[in-house]
Amino acid sequence: MADELVKQLLSQLPPPLNLVSAQLAAVAKCAFSIATPVLSLISGPATTVDTNGVSPMLINTLLLILIVTFLLKLVSAVSRWMYNMVLTVIRIALYFGLFAVAWSIYNRGFSSTKEDVLEFLETVGANEHLEKLAQQAAGATYSSGRSTKRG
Repeated sequence: MADELVKQLLSQLPPPLNLVSAQLAAVAKCAFSIATPVLSLISGPATTVDTNGVSPMLINTLLLILIVTFLLKLVSAVSRWMYNMVLTVIRIALYFGLFAVAWSIYNRGFSSTKEDVLEFLETVGANEHLEKLAQQAAGATYSSGRSTKRG
C-alpha cells in the first residue's frame, strides 16, 4: 500500500520535480521502511485500509509535511543564490565603474575626467548633493549654519 501511495503522490508533483521523482520515490520508500513500525505504535490499528497498522491519513499528512519542507528548503537555497547573484552583479558594476574612471584618468588626465564625471552626475541629479558635501569639506558651512573658519 505504501508503494501505491508514494506513486500516487509523486504523480501529482509539479513539472520541475517530476525530474527527480525516481529519487524521491527511493527516499520515500526508505522513509516508509524506517517509519512504519514507529507510526504503527503512535497511531494504533488502521481503521480503513491495512497499511501495516498505520493510518493512511497519518501517512498522507507526514508525506505532505515532508514535501512542503523539501520545497521550502529548495526555495530558500534559490533565494540565497539570487541574493548572491545580485550582490555579484553590483560588485562587478562598481569595479567596472572604477576601472572606467581610472582608464579615463590615464588617457585624458584628471581635469578632463573630473569634468566628465561632474557632467554625468548633473545628468543623474546627484550634483547638488556633491556640491553641499564639497562645501562642508572646505569648511564653508554646516547644516547648523555656523562657519567653521576661524580667523
